[in-house]
Amino acid sequence: MRPDHERIRGAPAENLDEAIDDALEGSVRAEELRGYISALKGRQERIARDLEIAHDDGKRQVLKAKLDEIDEQIGVLHEEESINSFIEDTVKFSHEVHRLSEG
Repeated sequence: MRPDHERIRGAPAENLDEAIDDALEGSVRAEELRGYISALKGRQERIARDLEIAHDDGKRQVLKAKLDEIDEQIGVLHEEESINSFIEDTVKFSHEVHRLSEG
């Protein structure tokens, strides 16, 4: 077992959040990433509305490029959210198994 897994597995209940933060190695929690995704989707909707009413080809190209960039950012954030969610769930599961095995 990796040393960080051993440390997380042995974490008492009051240190669960700290163990999750340690396992994420400085990355933000999945819930926060979901908030970023939601904000980007809101921005995406506003830009899409602007695109619908834009008549200038230059402006339409700029808006399409922004939409493509936001799509990419959302994809990256979804991937990171999935990874971080998995890490958080793994730490919680490991902590619960350890707690039950002691009790």
